[in-house]
Amino acid sequence: PELPMGVKPPIGTLPAKPPVTGITPELPAGAKPPIGTLPPEPPTGSEIVAATALPASRELAVLTPCPMQQDPATIVDKNALTDVNCMGMQLEGNNSSNLTAIPSTEGREFGLETLWNTWADSNYVDIRDRRHDMDLSGHSASVALGFDRRLDGGLIAGMSLSLENNKSSAFANDMRNSSNGFNIGPYIAYPYSENWVFDGSLTFSHMNNQQHLLILDGDYSSQRYAISARANGQFPLGEALIRPKIGVYYAHNRSEAYALNGMIAGYALRLENEKSSVNTGSIDSAIEITQTFYTQNGTPWMPYAELLLGYEFARVNDGKILTGDLSLLDSSPWQGGVKVGVRSLLGRSSSIDASAGYLSLGQKDLNIWELRLFLSHAF
Repeated sequence: PELPMGVKPPIGTLPAKPPVTGITPELPAGAKPPIGTLPPEPPTGSEIVAATALPASRELAVLTPCPMQQDPATIVDKNALTDVNCMGMQLEGNNSSNLTAIPSTEGREFGLETLWNTWADSNYVDIRDRRHDMDLSGHSASVALGFDRRLDGGLIAGMSLSLENNKSSAFANDMRNSSNGFNIGPYIAYPYSENWVFDGSLTFSHMNNQQHLLILDGDYSSQRYAISARANGQFPLGEALIRPKIGVYYAHNRSEAYALNGMIAGYALRLENEKSSVNTGSIDSAIEITQTFYTQNGTPWMPYAELLLGYEFARVNDGKILTGDLSLLDSSPWQGGVKVGVRSLLGRSSSIDASAGYLSLGQKDLNIWELRLFLSHAF
């Protein structure tokens, strides 16, 4: 469960009380656990599976006869509704409304009517921070797996597990941080109206961290307990769809006591650090615009663009960041970003979502880039 923005520098997981005055002990927000951005809910009963309704004037190529030429409520083979070759015919039959049912989760984007959905989500973030003569560079990579099931009343409940790796360096590589760990927890999604879906998650994270500072090295572990909640909307905009999203994220982070050890002039040096904790939180919003197009055989393609804006109301060190001369300066609590991507079906019951994003709009000398690939299979 992650902020839709993605990352906040620096990437390495640091203790809340840094060993050297001025080092911002930011937790890695680079890994993008999949359950924080669950889009909305599919149609049920006799509603027609569709990504968006097409105007009556649009003609689609259909290669094989489709059962949707009859009343969908009378079709016995429900799987036929998701046949790629029949997708165009289904949408033509749904011209009575330009508002498609909102998908409840990302894996159900194209209205695949199944009880179960499994998915895999991979994410890579690169950061270059040159603010105030800083020379921080780093990256974060994560892979997440999950599954969910549709319950009575449209409620969806699931579980996710992700593995992440974070690394950062600064001051000509004299300060290095790395962390490896996992995130696990349940999530839910519920369509509470025709145009809105609620999703929420609880997550526990455990990280093993390594820190290097000049001649000193140390290892420690940290934990994070996080909760997130979001409202996802969907409304027609001509032939396109507009999707507003707003959510809140809050986490309690704890680091164990540890020591930095090294040798100087033949003498052992040991710097003790007490255990510490810090809370982080943000309010995040996004606007996505998307429209569905079709290949000659009826396969849907859904390109999209998304504008993101977030505000951090609880920050490490009250938002102060380290500069190149080891002083502390305030940073803005506002974050901006933009993403572009495309979604499509793979066969009858699998989907793909590939995207790229720039997550540091309005931040001079800070560049954060994100690449993401999401795969889903319904059964």
